[in-house]
Amino acid sequence: MDQINELINMAQALLDSGFDVQTLINWETAAFIALLSLLGPFHYYTQNFKRLTSQNDAKALLAGEGVLMAAREEIKKAFERMKPNRPGGLAQDFAPAATYRFPAQRRTP
Repeated sequence: MDQINELINMAQALLDSGFDVQTLINWETAAFIALLSLLGPFHYYTQNFKRLTSQNDAKALLAGEGVLMAAREEIKKAFERMKPNRPGGLAQDFAPAATYRFPAQRRTP
């Protein structure tokens, strides 16, 4: 998650200070690798990042930053759902076996 935050901050710094094409390409490569490692190759954000950042200009950098921000929020939500004993968390999705009651089986004649 720190890597995503660093890339978002770097994008903002590049937008504020100006950038050369090689710096933008380096940022795009690092951001794509981060998305690939965190979300996998088939996730919507990973698949569309390259399309949205295909132009080497400020609009592409801004679009890429937006994808990273959206990915960060999705990852945060996923971690929140995984925390035990939280409303809506995974711990509530799985009742302990001792308290779970299986539905009555219907017997067919």
